[in-house]
Amino acid sequence: MPNVNLTVMKRLEEEYAKKASFKKDYVYQQGLKDGESYEFRILDPLPNMNGRYFLDVVVWWINGKRIVSPETFGEPCPLQRIYDDAKNSNDKDLIRLLEAGDKSGKKIVRKIENHIPILLFQFNVDRNGDIIGITDKNGNYDVNLIDKYIVDGKPKILVVSTSVLMQINAIATKRGGLDMFTPDKGFNLNLSRQGKDRSTKYMVTRMDNMPVPEKYYQLDVVPDIMNLVKKGMRTDEYIASIMYNYLFGDPIMNDDESTFRYPELRKESEQIEQEEIKTNLRTQITKENKRIVENTNDEEDDLPFEEPKVETPRRGRKPLNQVVNTNPEPSVPTTSNDTVKRVRRITDIIDE
Repeated sequence: MPNVNLTVMKRLEEEYAKKASFKKDYVYQQGLKDGESYEFRILDPLPNMNGRYFLDVVVWWINGKRIVSPETFGEPCPLQRIYDDAKNSNDKDLIRLLEAGDKSGKKIVRKIENHIPILLFQFNVDRNGDIIGITDKNGNYDVNLIDKYIVDGKPKILVVSTSVLMQINAIATKRGGLDMFTPDKGFNLNLSRQGKDRSTKYMVTRMDNMPVPEKYYQLDVVPDIMNLVKKGMRTDEYIASIMYNYLFGDPIMNDDESTFRYPELRKESEQIEQEEIKTNLRTQITKENKRIVENTNDEEDDLPFEEPKVETPRRGRKPLNQVVNTNPEPSVPTTSNDTVKRVRRITDIIDE
């Protein structure tokens, strides 16, 4: 008998599937290549955000490991304490480790990630850069058609730097900027990248006003970015062990459920995921049973079989750009250079 435990392998498969799905829900600024852009709509924040549409997340990178600092939620950070103690120790070896780096950057980095709940669009555009396939025969926006171009048909979380966030905030705080957060009167934003390496520049511009389905603004649909971040946070003991491992070679604590900072959120999330799986399964079974019943017709049993005709969609999407991202974050579909052509600077008009 082989020593492989099928139960363990199945559990591992499910865990990797969850991680892949989780990463797919995040859109990273660094995922853009030179000349590419994201077009997106910022969703109205949930009540627990206290009026802020973004969450600034304090993150430490320690020798390739990403750690969310408890400083994000106003708590003392053991990593900062250990870092300051090592820096003030006058120990040349420790200071050398603190400042060490390679081609990919420094071994210890503290940075701010800004998380924003959004709808990401992947429109089809003509040669002039104008969007096609989102209006009715009278030329008016059709919400149902626009819905087809929302990537994956669900909200995502955009992660940007503070400099990009300030550009977004400048648009939001201008006259009429608050309309951005409404489904009917709102407008999209475009985040584009120009240049490479140190010459890279990111620019945020206001796009067209267009309606989007209100279903994405429901409280149970908008991503709860605050609790999503908390769900992945670790205990002080665990994150301190990572810093001690890098500086002194001490062993890192075992990576298990006991090292998570908010176990109650993880249990609640697990229950919700299980309910969603059951609901999706019931829906699939119902659809399958309905299909079987509809296809059961004794009067047609003797008819000759014909291959079903498959109609070509009138509005097909262009193939999504494949983004090669050297960062640990996943790549996401981006709009083509044609979209950049239709970027309009409407902010000047608002200031009139």
